[in-house]
Amino acid sequence: MASSYKNNDWEKWSIDKGDYHRGFHSTSRFEKQIRRKRNIRNSIIIGSFSLVIGIITYFIFR
Repeated sequence: MASSYKNNDWEKWSIDKGDYHRGFHSTSRFEKQIRRKRNIRNSIIIGSFSLVIGIITYFIFR
């Protein structure tokens, strides 16, 4: 079925051409979310590492 209006290349947009721009507030919120996830992951890794080292030293030096 043919369209009655001219398309004007509406489907041919791309991020590389700069047709889409992310808003500043959504970008800063996204970066905060990434930082929060990274901090949580690092805290879990450091806590687990400390726990393992503590258990190993307990069994070695008791």
